[in-house]
Order: sequence, then C-alpha cells, then structure tokens
Amino acid sequence: MVDFFILGNPRSGTTLLRLLLNAHSEIIVPPECGFAVWLKKYSDLRPFQINKFVDALFETRKFDSWQLNKNEVIDYLKENQIEDIDKAISGVYSLFATKIKPNVKAIGDKNNFYISHVELLHEMYPNAKFIHIVRDGRDVACSYRSLMEKTFQSRFAPKLETDIAKIAKEWRDNNEQLSDSLSTLSSISVRLEDISSATEITMSKVCNFLNFEYEETMLDFYKTDQKSGMEPAEFDEWKSKNKQPLKDERYLYKKQLSTQQISKFNLVAGDTLCKFGYEV
Repeated sequence: MVDFFILGNPRSGTTLLRLLLNAHSEIIVPPECGFAVWLKKYSDLRPFQINKFVDALFETRKFDSWQLNKNEVIDYLKENQIEDIDKAISGVYSLFATKIKPNVKAIGDKNNFYISHVELLHEMYPNAKFIHIVRDGRDVACSYRSLMEKTFQSRFAPKLETDIAKIAKEWRDNNEQLSDSLSTLSSISVRLEDISSATEITMSKVCNFLNFEYEETMLDFYKTDQKSGMEPAEFDEWKSKNKQPLKDERYLYKKQLSTQQISKFNLVAGDTLCKFGYEV
C-alpha cells in the first residue's frame, strides 16, 4: 500500500522532499523507480504469476536501487499468498519498508514520471494523498541549463531542455496539469522556497497533512546512508546537493538569466508563476 505520492516538475525539489520525509522515524519514501505505474499500465502480466511478475519488476528502470533480490521478493509474495498484480505491487513496497523501518506507519513514493498518471495512481490507491511541490520556474530553468552544460556517465542522466521558452512551457504545462488533476483529490501544494526558508513551518504543514508530527531529525536527511534510503550513488552526478544541509537558493535566476530571458519566461508562464505566488 502507498499512502502518499510526491509530484512535481523536474528540478523542483521532489527528491529533497522525499529525503526529508524519509528521515522521519515513521515514514519511508523509497528511491525513485516508477515500477508501480509501469507494471500496471504497460506490462502483460495476465494471468498473474509471481515469477513472471518478479521478472518484469527487476527489468524496470532503477529498481536495482531498492537493493532487493529476486528470491526475497518471490518468498515474500508467496508467504503473503499474493494472487494479483495490485497486491503484488503493494507487497513490494511493504517488503522494502519493513526491511528499512520495521515499525513504519506510512509509505510514500515520488516520481516525475507520475505527472501524467495521477488518475491511475488514484485508481490503484484511492486513499492515497498527494503532495505537489512547486519551484519558481525561472530557477528551474537555471537548473536545467546548468545541468545540461555537464557531461554525465550514468545511464539515468537527465535530458533536459535548454531553450528558455520551451522550459517555460514545460514548467507551466506540468504544474497546471498537476493542479487540475489534484483539485478533487486529497492533496496539498507546497513551494520549495518555503521549505528552504521556513523549513519547520512548511514541513510541519506537510507532516500534519499526512497525520504525523514534525521531527527535527528530518533536517539531518543528508546524513542518511544508501541502505536507509539516500539517493543511489549513480545519481550523485546531478543530485550531490542532497548530501549537504538544506540551503536557501531562491532567486538564482536574477543572477543567471538575462533580462530578456526572464521576460521570455514570464511571457510564456507568467500566469502560472502568479498562481503559485511568484513575482512577475
């Protein structure tokens, strides 16, 4: 069972929020994988067979970062007499959670891939809650462009737009889509800027939404090791900041983008910036 999902445009702080919540003593949010939607929507697993399901599971992108092996997944599903794909998917989450935190009370998931699959997630987990995290799109543009100036070795390296107008359109469309998709569901919207500048207030709000108390130890998220849920080493090339204390990095765009570039972004996504409380 998945109790909540973290959704947002790429480079908007979804991983940071995952790690903050994962550092809570009663919450676990595994590394990004996306197998739930992939197996449910795209795999031919009928009639359901445990071995066939597990083979497909281990072929999904990034699942190796969960540090499970086939035999323990098969044994867990057999012990719990799993007979359909929905229960099998939930069983994988439960197995991971109980290995890391035996007394865990809530399991979350995060993946930018889920942006277009909110309806399916709600169908699979009708009681799940959704956290929409937003970051100033112009700072997102700075992050996109900065990353694309680097050379990565990882097979999972991001491939992002560098054209300002195209970034603005992607950011606008993704956040508007999430806003619309989540409008009738149990959801909350938070800004990355508020997490970094008013951490306790904002994270208390998030924890309260999930029916938990805020814990100061969440601020030590960057000390987490990979066994306990830190980002896989293969992602360090573009996510190394998550191994450092929380920093306030608002308004990067005022230093890194030209007046013309800022105006171009505002022209495309100005209404959406205003909608989420950003100055234009």
